[in-house]
Amino acid sequence: MILTQQTEEETFIEITKNISQVGIDNEGTFKYILIKITGNNNQEFYFVRGFKQYGYHAQNFEHFCNEAKNGLKWSEFTFDLEDGKIKGQLNGFKFKFKCLGGGRLKHSNIQQTLEIYGYSWLYGQCEHKISLNTIRTVYPYVDENVITRNDGY
Repeated sequence: MILTQQTEEETFIEITKNISQVGIDNEGTFKYILIKITGNNNQEFYFVRGFKQYGYHAQNFEHFCNEAKNGLKWSEFTFDLEDGKIKGQLNGFKFKFKCLGGGRLKHSNIQQTLEIYGYSWLYGQCEHKISLNTIRTVYPYVDENVITRNDGY
């Protein structure tokens, strides 16, 4: 029996399939964050996290860190809540996660509406359009029911 090592691309795909791309509450207004993972071959993938139970963006990031850590068998996994960074090693390959910023979501799955606005005091403002495209992988709302804006806290 011949054992083969996964390639970096296969490992990257394993990460993106084992960590949910979007984790947000179905109803309410709450803080959210946008996270990007990069590999050594310039692969990119985005994640969004936002839950009403967390009053701070850093709590959403910590939730994501624990989710990512527990979802896979990392040989190395460290994170820094203040900097919004994760460094991990899986199958011999190194990956970096970075919180690109945050804001607020006003979401109603019942009415199929979504408003994305504001910024994170700790992580700054992210590109809400990237957040919207990521969220749309799970909630494909029509343009008329979606608002993105950069004002507001």
